[in-house]
Amino acid sequence: MVVRRALVVGAETLGLTGVHNDVQAMSSVLADRGFAVDLREGHAATRAGILDGYEKLISESAQGDCAVVHFSGHGALFSSEENRRGPQEDVQSIVPMDFAQSTADDFLGISSLELRVLLARLTANCRNALVVLDCCHAAHMSRDPDMRPRATTHPAHLDVAAHNARRVREGMRIDLLDPVGNPNAVRLVACAPEQTSYEYTNGKGVRIGLMTESFCLALAEAGAQRVTWTALMGRIRRRVELLAPTQRPEVEGPSRRFLFEEEGSDEVGALAVVPLDRSRISLPAARLAGVAVGDEFTVAEPPDERPVLADIAVQGFDGLAAVAGVTFRGAVAAVPVGAVARPSQVAARPWPVRVNGTGATADRLRAAIEADPVLRAVTDDDRDAPVLADVDGEPRPLDLVGALLHHDDRVYVKLRNESNRALFFNVVDLGADSAVTLVLHADRSGLLLDAGEEYVIGLHGDGVLQGVALYWPDGLPAGVPRLETVLVLVSSVREDLTAVCQEGLRGFPPGQPMSRALRTGSTLQRMLAHAAIGGAREIVPERVRASTKYATRRLDFLLSPLERPPAETTRFLVDVRPERSVRLLRPRSGDTATVEIRLTELVLHGQVPGDRVDVVVVVGGADGVPSYRARTIRFDGAPPSGVVLDRGEASGQLDLAVWVTADDGAVAELPELLAARVGPAGLRKMAGRLAGRASAQPWAAAAPACAVASAEIVDIADGLLSTANTRTAIYRTTVLASENFGAGRHPERKLLRAGAFSLAHEISVSRP
Repeated sequence: MVVRRALVVGAETLGLTGVHNDVQAMSSVLADRGFAVDLREGHAATRAGILDGYEKLISESAQGDCAVVHFSGHGALFSSEENRRGPQEDVQSIVPMDFAQSTADDFLGISSLELRVLLARLTANCRNALVVLDCCHAAHMSRDPDMRPRATTHPAHLDVAAHNARRVREGMRIDLLDPVGNPNAVRLVACAPEQTSYEYTNGKGVRIGLMTESFCLALAEAGAQRVTWTALMGRIRRRVELLAPTQRPEVEGPSRRFLFEEEGSDEVGALAVVPLDRSRISLPAARLAGVAVGDEFTVAEPPDERPVLADIAVQGFDGLAAVAGVTFRGAVAAVPVGAVARPSQVAARPWPVRVNGTGATADRLRAAIEADPVLRAVTDDDRDAPVLADVDGEPRPLDLVGALLHHDDRVYVKLRNESNRALFFNVVDLGADSAVTLVLHADRSGLLLDAGEEYVIGLHGDGVLQGVALYWPDGLPAGVPRLETVLVLVSSVREDLTAVCQEGLRGFPPGQPMSRALRTGSTLQRMLAHAAIGGAREIVPERVRASTKYATRRLDFLLSPLERPPAETTRFLVDVRPERSVRLLRPRSGDTATVEIRLTELVLHGQVPGDRVDVVVVVGGADGVPSYRARTIRFDGAPPSGVVLDRGEASGQLDLAVWVTADDGAVAELPELLAARVGPAGLRKMAGRLAGRASAQPWAAAAPACAVASAEIVDIADGLLSTANTRTAIYRTTVLASENFGAGRHPERKLLRAGAFSLAHEISVSRP
């Protein structure tokens, strides 16, 4: 008899409020399927408690059993210099309840390396294992202020690499790790590494994680049917992407297994295998099946397809056929006739981006694309140019998944036909208010571009790239950012898409023209209808006429009703603020506390000029209007250590900026300089610049107000200090009330290096 055991862990830290509901829901659905559940939450979800539960699960499990591990809570990404010793270092972690008590010598997270070793030990005893992680490592943004990221918003400064090294010296079994991933465990992860998972309040008023809720609902729908993890993930992914388009759950490992079984299924279509040489094979027509570079397959002989003969990874394409490198298993040396390939892991789909032109700006864009986890440079197989955003007067690449754009931002789209025949381009906007609009309204059947021809939407006749202004639709409530999509459809024949256009919320009920198009429209019209109302907006045409060739590209972004806050021009040597979208969209706690920031150490390396430290702190106010405090600390000789930079009340968030200045006493102190330039009226004016479109719901502008005021005040302060002999902007950070205003020492140990300076500071928080 199969024994089923589950370790269910919930760590409700750093402002999360739905974790308890996660673990209760998960425990319930697993118990209904015969699992004995070991539930660890609250005080039982410390590092020691979680490790104890995992060790218990390992020791009790045996071959033929089924084991499940579920974690709900925060994930963390560590970005200090200590964690950058080599490309293979593990710097990710889950966040137990006692994580905040970590010290330099006692790391209380559980690193990804530790989790991998624990899983390897578990599957050594029990090959039928499932891991579900409802957490993430890097927060971006949400389309809904009610959604809260399940990631720490700050880079942390704990030395996780040193912790991992200590654990290895203590005997951690890294020899058990498979370099390409555990082959015996199915892993369901809430999002890709560069994305964010969210919790939200569902229709029943229950706070819960999107991934966990979607998993439980999908499992209930499956009932007693023998479905695979691949099929279940399809259902989970569609629901999650419908609610949070920037979160994409993934399945890893032996995903063809039936739920909670070792046995697999043939329900995923097989691809024919054609050997090319001893190290490469071809998968005919794989492009039509949606195969992409990086996808991985196993090769076996039908009908039972056991054992697996080889593993292959797609390296490129030759026409419609995929070309894959092959790694044979065991003594196998060749692919037999009739062998088939089945997917084992689908690679993330980086978005192709092209940069045309030369010069410093083009070089910076290309470097940014290479460094970005969700973008890639185009290849000869790509057919479309990138979509760029016109930000601060300079064209910049747009994050093609989950970017935050604002009312009055300007964008442009570059279309280029790189085929050897004429093609027709349609560009469709699926608006925030459900309106469907043809962007090329003068060419309603498609813009004809000959081979090699290029057209730029937003390029005026005088050759000036002005872009097209985005706008928040009239009549649409201006409370939250909303999803908007730009869809590029390319076809070999003219297709009039007028029939599928529709007005927004003020027109006839959304979806009526779409529904007609789904029933009676052409192939391209049906594709557009699927994109507009088809769940996750995945374009999956039922069938395509052989005479019609087409291609599609999609860009999803979040449109904010607020105008873009002015950019902060001052550049600091060390800037550890959360990502911009988090600062503008993350829900603010109304918690008010007294916060003290103490400069524990400041070192000037070499003959660096400096005789004063200048500080600006901007805090949120209970009434939504931010305030600032400034201080100048003069020193003669050795720089100050142990001095208080700021002490006062803060609500919601606190912004800190630090300069080291040399003026020989000739420049007034910063509080005096700022008082002459910025008063209470000035602060209200700064905060009010964003509130115009959100006046009906003032809370919508509360979060950006502090960020806007902070940016302007910091820029003003930097300008005022520029009259000194030298001034260096050395440190910038933002801490949130939901994270207890970052209480603790920063960094945990050692010093932060900022050019010719090194520093550390400590934050203490007290409440009435």
